[in-house]
Amino acid sequence: MHELIAPSLRRLTIVLSVLLVAAVASLGDGSAAHAAPTSGFLLATPVSGSGTVSRSPAAAVFAPGVIVTLTSAANPGWRFDHWELDGSGSDNPLPIFMSGNRDVRAVFVPDRVEVVADRYSLTVEVAGDCCGSVMVNSTSSRGGKFDFAPGDDVSLTASVSGQNLRFSHWEADVPGSNVTTIVRMDRDVTVRAVFNIVAPPVVTLRTLGSGVVWSDAEVLAPRIDDLIYEPGTELTLRAIAFDGWRFDHWMGDVTNIDSTIIVTVDQDQSLYAVFVPTAPDLFALAAAASGSGQVLREPAQASYQAGDSVVMTATSADGWKFSHWDGDLFGTDPVVEVTVQRNLSARAIFIVVPRLLLSTSVDGGGSISLTESADGYASGTVVTLVAVPGNSWSFDHWELDAAGNSAVTTVTMDEHRVVRAVFEYTPVTLVRVTTSTVGSGAVTRSPASDSLPTGSTITLTASPALGWRFGHWEGDVAGVFSNVVLTVTDATNAVAVFEPLEGFRLSTEVSGGGSVLSNPTRNIHVAGGLVALTTQPVNGWRFDRWEGDVSGVNTDVADTSVTMTSDKVVRAVFVREGTPATMGGSVPGTSTGGNAAQVPPPGGLTIVTAGTTEIQSFIDSQQFEVSALFVFDLETQTFRTYIVGAPAFAQTLTTLNPTDLVNIRRR
Repeated sequence: MHELIAPSLRRLTIVLSVLLVAAVASLGDGSAAHAAPTSGFLLATPVSGSGTVSRSPAAAVFAPGVIVTLTSAANPGWRFDHWELDGSGSDNPLPIFMSGNRDVRAVFVPDRVEVVADRYSLTVEVAGDCCGSVMVNSTSSRGGKFDFAPGDDVSLTASVSGQNLRFSHWEADVPGSNVTTIVRMDRDVTVRAVFNIVAPPVVTLRTLGSGVVWSDAEVLAPRIDDLIYEPGTELTLRAIAFDGWRFDHWMGDVTNIDSTIIVTVDQDQSLYAVFVPTAPDLFALAAAASGSGQVLREPAQASYQAGDSVVMTATSADGWKFSHWDGDLFGTDPVVEVTVQRNLSARAIFIVVPRLLLSTSVDGGGSISLTESADGYASGTVVTLVAVPGNSWSFDHWELDAAGNSAVTTVTMDEHRVVRAVFEYTPVTLVRVTTSTVGSGAVTRSPASDSLPTGSTITLTASPALGWRFGHWEGDVAGVFSNVVLTVTDATNAVAVFEPLEGFRLSTEVSGGGSVLSNPTRNIHVAGGLVALTTQPVNGWRFDRWEGDVSGVNTDVADTSVTMTSDKVVRAVFVREGTPATMGGSVPGTSTGGNAAQVPPPGGLTIVTAGTTEIQSFIDSQQFEVSALFVFDLETQTFRTYIVGAPAFAQTLTTLNPTDLVNIRRR
């Protein structure tokens, strides 16, 4: 942020400085009309027993590094014994170095006790910080011993002599916090008045907008430090606006619309003088570019009001880069936020970016292709190089500023680079590509030759006959797309499998741990066609029975067949090893509660078909404690997850399909 001060504001600052010097000179002896601010460290001198502590210099607050000399004086009947807290020993007087707030207690002990016949003694003690006293009836005392006739009522009043000193409470035989208390002398009484120093109130004075706050010919705001005053100080504050601004109101601990107010400082306070612009002045913000680039302003306006914030962005053209700002702006950051206070003119300086050269050569028969071909590159540009071998040649490796034997490599242009691609002569080897069909249809190829050089590509297209559709490829080719592109490295046989448009669908399901293979493997079969089914159990499981549109029981591997006279649904039921074979009903833990998986080691994984839609039933059917389930979603190509104990919003797997292959992790 660049604050741009108007000439009128600078002139007013000079005037205020002169007035301030004159005001200080007029004070003569240096005393201000209001109480002088004080700050520093506090010194507390509590007393145990009866006596007083004086200090030199005599003050309550001291600047850092000052050495204060403390002198103890015992009251009659008492003697000074030692210092405690932040002081020690029995030296009297005692020097104290003020590097922080200090508490030094003087301990007095009884010297002798005078017994007055038929009288009671009143022992008055003063404890805590300096400068407190007690009025005993009409006698002021810093502590001492008094005697009274039995039954006398004695008035005790705590008094202070400094603005920062406060009476805290009474101790010993007369507890309480009232400044004045009455003691009836029906016995010997000891009373202790406790005083403490409180921090002087702090005034935080700030301005919002453009103006100052005066008090007694002194500028109090704007300034970065807070003000400290003696309690009860009255401040006369006057808010004065700069040119183009007016005072609006006070806010904070004082709310008022008068520009001059009187504040009594009896506690910490925060005050803000709020100034607002009078009539808005409109300013121009001119932007230009030196070199190849442009400067954008946001917001883009013909003129701006005082105080408007404008973001200036320097954008370089290709082959150039931003250097720095000139005119009323400075710095090397291409994005600068400006606060408008006057007419401004800014120029963005752009310089040419040095271009780096990339030289390429080949050894042998081939060429190099560049993804970003240019006469020169900016520093940091990553260039991709592809080695393209010629006929009867193969790429071997890169040399000079590139390395490796991959035909594709990259070079980072942080200096001039030289790259060589090395090719080796390789005699042409021809391989055969044969095609055949299952069902009614044909396969065409491009190129049409039966023999092709190793490494060349061929496109195969499967075209079904009328009443048929393409199903999938078999042999050395896999996939369900009728058009495939092959890179020939060995002899290849491609079988195009066509299916009748009108046929019957065979669906296979699995309950338990295992799978079903069908031959032929397509989903749609010719009416009356025969499909062979073979079961394959996983470790720890065995085939039990068929259900659905086929029946039969085998104890190990079952082979059966289905004649496609209609749509068929077939289910192979597997049970764990050792489970008795069944001819009907359900196997516990399979049809309703999911499948029980082979027990993996702790933290290990096992895979089993779900056989149910209920996640919790599936988990309960396992013979071990489950920590997580994972199901691969073929449509999104991602895993859906269920973590035991995780909140609902963290789960991506909320239900199962009976045919899902579930990865189970054991705790």
